[in-house]
Amino acid sequence: TKTITIAKADQTITFAALPDKTYGDPDFKVSATASSGLSVSFSASGNCTVTQNPSGDWIVSLTAPGSCTITASRAGDGNYNAATPVPRTFTIKPAIGKVAYIGQTLFVTSGSNSTSAQVALSASVEAAAGKIANAKVTFTDQYSGTVLAKGVRVSPVEGATTPTGTANTVVTLSTGKYGAQPYLIQVKLDTAAGSSYLNTEQLADPTSAAYATITVMIPPTTNTMQGGAAIQKAGYGPAGTYGNGTNVNYTVGLQYNKSGTNPQGQVQLTLDAGGYTYYIKSNSIASLACSIAGSPCKHLTLYTKASMYRIDSLGNATSIDGNVTLRMDAHDGGTAGDTIGFTVLSSKDSTLYYSNNWVYDSSSKSWRTVQQAVSNTGGAAAVIN
Repeated sequence: TKTITIAKADQTITFAALPDKTYGDPDFKVSATASSGLSVSFSASGNCTVTQNPSGDWIVSLTAPGSCTITASRAGDGNYNAATPVPRTFTIKPAIGKVAYIGQTLFVTSGSNSTSAQVALSASVEAAAGKIANAKVTFTDQYSGTVLAKGVRVSPVEGATTPTGTANTVVTLSTGKYGAQPYLIQVKLDTAAGSSYLNTEQLADPTSAAYATITVMIPPTTNTMQGGAAIQKAGYGPAGTYGNGTNVNYTVGLQYNKSGTNPQGQVQLTLDAGGYTYYIKSNSIASLACSIAGSPCKHLTLYTKASMYRIDSLGNATSIDGNVTLRMDAHDGGTAGDTIGFTVLSSKDSTLYYSNNWVYDSSSKSWRTVQQAVSNTGGAAAVIN
């Protein structure tokens, strides 16, 4: 009689590599085989889960961008040793989303002595695919590079036919030194703040809905001018190096005495062109005059030195010209409507950088900037007192 020992057989697992995914992709099935013919089970680690459905299929769900590891395993039994587990790791890329600033663009303080206002920054968010979940927004002022609010949660909109959500936060913003201050708001889906979405393509385009200019100003007071509005191109004749610019906005904050001496204030003009935002900011008031007699005067012509900057999508500013002549003609029309005219000229070589309405004026028999109609909520495009 001879006795022999029959050892358990080894078994191996065949489990194919898993392709990278994008957050929001649908759940997917994984499968593997064991050389023994026995069933294989799965476990997950990282930003994913794996569960077995009633049909016996193993289903992977993505929970966030990052990485996911799915490991195939097969325990031993009376005939086979346990198989060496086989892990498969893949990357989960952030999803693509689109944002639009949908908040108010003009905020007025509670009184002339108040230099700040509570500003509600609001945005809508749309997912390119899947559902809008785990999205977070960062609001940044591109003029100063200041992050105004980070990690603002996006809440899905119930009943929406496409995956959409809203983001809203309240911040305190200043009216600036002269009673009116603009802010160029950038709305970013921020993975650094824990978002599962990106809107990189939008951020590279300053004309996209991810950008908006808002103005914070004090209420009208005596011997002042405040105002801000968008300048429309349709029906007018913009001209100059940046005459084809879009999303043109201005903000004005002026203080002057009754005799028209010692003017002080700031004029800020912005426009988008060639993938950049151009920012023209006055430095010192050279002349401020009432162009048509009245008490109070409702017609102003202002000359000021200004600096011109180019701002990229990351908020980096590059100086274009530090010695610009900026002329503003403004009319407070009250209920009849406000008008504005901007002429931006280089003091170095006389280049016309921008005119919002460059037309032939038959009365003066010359080409010049003629004021055009502008409007803002509550008639705040040009408030002169």
